[in-house]
Amino acid sequence: STQSTGENVSATENCISAVTKVFKHVVGQENLDESSIVAWFRCLPIQEDEEEGVHIYNFLLDLVEANNPYLLGKDNGNLRDVVMVLAEGIINKTIQSEEEPELMARIEVFLRSLQANELLWTQIMANVPDTHKVLLSGGAQTT
Repeated sequence: STQSTGENVSATENCISAVTKVFKHVVGQENLDESSIVAWFRCLPIQEDEEEGVHIYNFLLDLVEANNPYLLGKDNGNLRDVVMVLAEGIINKTIQSEEEPELMARIEVFLRSLQANELLWTQIMANVPDTHKVLLSGGAQTT
């Protein structure tokens, strides 16, 4: 993740969102190469910009739902990182659970699909901080 301070965070997150929109609407995910997706994913989660969060996290889920091999990694080795990014987004409120029901529904479907595979879910949760486990074990419901 990028080490940004104060005023740079907003500019950085606007850039991440702009790149996301170019990937989605201009390049198309089927045309993205591994280095582009890996570099983009390393910038996540964003920390402050909930207005841009919806675009960024929806595109992340587009890649997940398309089983993008560059995002998911060899043998789906990046699934834990994807789960952590989504959990961080909910915790830091760049995913606005109340204001983005469609995004939350997509996250719920994704988490449930992982939870359905008990071995996989156990592996994902093995290295997840307790603060995130509470959130994830109950789905993505925030209170």
